[in-house]
Amino acid sequence: MVAIDQHLVQAHRRAEAAEGWPLLRSCPNTSAVRLVRYLDGLSETEVGALLDQWETHDALPKVDYATIDEANAALDRFPAIVAYNTAIQQPGRSIMTVPIKTVAASLADIGGTLEDWARMFHLEPEGIRLHPPLVQDLADLVPVPPRVLRKTLAGSAKLCLDAREQKVDAEQSWYVSKIDDWDVALDILFVSNKGWKKNHQFDYGIWVKSPAGNRVLLAGYECLWKIPATWNYITVENVDRSVAHLMRLVKLMLSLTRDDKA
Repeated sequence: MVAIDQHLVQAHRRAEAAEGWPLLRSCPNTSAVRLVRYLDGLSETEVGALLDQWETHDALPKVDYATIDEANAALDRFPAIVAYNTAIQQPGRSIMTVPIKTVAASLADIGGTLEDWARMFHLEPEGIRLHPPLVQDLADLVPVPPRVLRKTLAGSAKLCLDAREQKVDAEQSWYVSKIDDWDVALDILFVSNKGWKKNHQFDYGIWVKSPAGNRVLLAGYECLWKIPATWNYITVENVDRSVAHLMRLVKLMLSLTRDDKA
């Protein structure tokens, strides 16, 4: 059976913490930006407590609780995890935690400065602090056109993964490759202009099939941090490095995967 190796995940989390969360920080995902800002506000002791509690919690037998209250009660011994879970569920209060499509549209509507935008949303000065891995200048707040995003994805998948694009339908593509004898398909679900997700750009997952023939759909990298793998801050300026980052994450997720051959 193919599964994510929790020991490898724990080692990865510790490496990310020691290096200042570089992979998480580079995800064009408003949930990731919000999470990194929370993690940056923790002391070294608080980060250590969170990592320790994650490892203890991950080692517990999996139990289905009858009610939410029972599930919450089971977390009482893990206060750092409770604080973390609370933080990642809070709404964004920053220009960097609102999807880029929404930011660009609202800036165009008000026709003013970034400070005007902040006042409209009742934000403090912190609310207009940019996130350098994604945006370094106000001129960069331009969402990438969908056709450019798709072309860049196809080119980067070919270059980095030797993958070919296989269109599932108008809104979904697989980028299919073989990596270290594993069959891998990066599954991209592009967001249409309909519904509440219209301001997102894509969601992703990774289909893998081991040399033994076992197959599973892995959630995106952000699942390691309990946030959705929804990318919604890809701009004209950052599209190339964002897509290259996605290819790195595909390889990383594969490296964290084991096949028990059961």
